[in-house]
Amino acid sequence: MEKQMDLDNANFLLENLIGRMERDGDAKRWKLEGSISSMEMDVLQTILETLAAAPIESPSSTATEAIPEKAEVVVDTKEQAEDETPIPESADKVDDQKIKLDTTALSFDSPQNPDVTLCLDFGTAMSKAAASRGIEDEFLELKLGEQAKQDGIAYPVFSSVFISDSGMVYFGQESVKQSMIANIAKTVRFDSLKQEITLGRTDASLDKQLVNDKFNPSNLKITKACLITIYLAYLTDLACSSLEEQHGVSRYVKRRYALPVFQESHSRWVKQQLELLLSRAQILADTFHDQWHEGIELSKINDAYQQLLKLDKLPDYLIGDSVLEPIAAASSRIQRDEGAARELVMIVDVGAGTTDFALFLVSQDAEKEVFKAFLIPDTVKGVRQAGDAIDNALRIAILENSHIDSKSSQFDLINSNLQRYIRSYKETLFDTGTLHYTIADDSEGNINLNDFLNREQVKKFESLLEATFLKILQSVDSSYLDYFQNLPIKVVLTGGGATLPMIQGLGNGLVKFDSYSISRQMATLVPDWVIDNYPYFEDEYPQLAVALGGACSELPEQGPSFAKFYGVGGKTDQWQVEKFQ
Repeated sequence: MEKQMDLDNANFLLENLIGRMERDGDAKRWKLEGSISSMEMDVLQTILETLAAAPIESPSSTATEAIPEKAEVVVDTKEQAEDETPIPESADKVDDQKIKLDTTALSFDSPQNPDVTLCLDFGTAMSKAAASRGIEDEFLELKLGEQAKQDGIAYPVFSSVFISDSGMVYFGQESVKQSMIANIAKTVRFDSLKQEITLGRTDASLDKQLVNDKFNPSNLKITKACLITIYLAYLTDLACSSLEEQHGVSRYVKRRYALPVFQESHSRWVKQQLELLLSRAQILADTFHDQWHEGIELSKINDAYQQLLKLDKLPDYLIGDSVLEPIAAASSRIQRDEGAARELVMIVDVGAGTTDFALFLVSQDAEKEVFKAFLIPDTVKGVRQAGDAIDNALRIAILENSHIDSKSSQFDLINSNLQRYIRSYKETLFDTGTLHYTIADDSEGNINLNDFLNREQVKKFESLLEATFLKILQSVDSSYLDYFQNLPIKVVLTGGGATLPMIQGLGNGLVKFDSYSISRQMATLVPDWVIDNYPYFEDEYPQLAVALGGACSELPEQGPSFAKFYGVGGKTDQWQVEKFQ
């Protein structure tokens, strides 16, 4: 060859070549159907030349490795991400520790500033935090985005981690920037940290599940628990630093954490994992305080995490109860809503990974200071699709529009590149009505919003949301429906996806079933109390609703509630419902 092929391109094409091979008969041999292209032949020659020129080095006896030589690694046949093994630190590495843990949090036995409540909203796409002080709930402004030095984003931070080829770990917006300049054919940004908990395996602790090599290009094997904990430490440090610097509040205040809706068995596992990881996160937050923006060496993170595993106790006194996301959204909205009303209110909280519903019976009168919200039994429902479903539909639309299928030699490269840009592409499409895109092979195309909204995948998502809304109403006792059938159900939309057209559609039209025809009335996107008292939250309120509600000193009643509506009162086996005012 006149010029040796670039090794990165060679690596990508070699992966494609291997991908076309199939096992032959006894599974001990491989076969390749069809001919080998000239580019693939160049790849093989490049690799041979590189190997011939490379000096032979003996393995380093001092290389850092998280798994001891004798540890057994069990590999899932479906994906290497599911390797299972505890990752203990071998005894001979104690003297080589690069990090000294900051265990200041262990100096206390109870939360400081007991009148302050912090809520962490660990999101699939963006994470948020909010805090309130006193029984009147004075909300404290926590600008996590500014604390993280994000460009033009004041409150939320990106829920992303990126591990570079050099072993540096980047967080939030910086992880997005670093991933854009990295080798897109090799390393993928980890954007699904929360989904490892919400949609991941529950048959093993996260401490026994290894991070897939596609997210971790280093030779240092780390667990999902380690990676999620260090992100939670990043979120915790931003929130705690904002409390300290902006409001003179201790870092060690009690905090709630928001959860999507799960089945009970899954919910127990998630709570167990998150409470443990959040306790560990406070120590890592203190240890790596203010070091996040420039990136942190993976070896230092692993070293600190291994030390964490050896601690006799954790600051678990800081971790309060979980709060369901639709309950938290309701707390920030219907307990502080405007006017006087007795009505049914459907909360629809739309994140990136889940869409959560909950139906409340609300009685409120601001003048009389009456705010009562009772969760109607069995109406909290979760849909495992949300904004990410739209991202995925747009990615597929672009691939189809550009005639790129999975058999294309450049599919992996183009698809990987699209995944990095898809959220910004979605924002452009919905903001302007048209998307002009460029994919990794430099070809261009256009997507029209109306055409996109009529795609089958988008229509299925829209139908799923409508079906869930209907299912909830059908599950409600007829005593509620008979009383409220001539009154509209108020629909409150919150979350980062609240303004999507298919979500907005949930706030209008009739819901018909049996003999009922119930109208829906869209609530204002931002309640009056935010506009009047906290105007700086106005633009971000839909995304902050869960965090703000979770930080309230009092949350809406979650039960026991009454299955039947008695008009002015009623009771269950455990309590007497007060008369509505």
